Amino acid sequence: MNLNLIRNVLLKIDKMKVGESILIDDLNKEFENISSDDFLTLISKLASRYYVRIDGKWSHELYNLEKYNKILGLDKDGLEAIDYIKNNKIWEKVQNYLNENDYNDFTIFTVVELSKKIINKEFENILNK
Repeated sequence: MNLNLIRNVLLKIDKMKVGESILIDDLNKEFENISSDDFLTLISKLASRYYVRIDGKWSHELYNLEKYNKILGLDKDGLEAIDYIKNNKIWEKVQNYLNENDYNDFTIFTVVELSKKIINKEFENILNK
């Protein structure tokens, strides 16, 4: 699945206010280029990896999500991940690295780890100056 699309979905969820929720179907309507079934699969995968909180759903039930389930916000790993993927400069570096090395089959979870390593390396460079 398109990594930029997944990033944009996570960034959109990150903008939700505390206590706010959105139906999966309503969020899907903001991303017209992805079918309802594919969007449900995406949200289910993100929820099963603790990136997205869904109303009352967890564990194996995540694979039975319906478009009328509510997204409550980012979950613990999603909150950490968003810090690594929201910076456009870092995201561009990750995309360039993936393109230059013909890595077009990475998941968002792997890309978050790659972003983390790039940020840590940049911090090391700053501290070593």
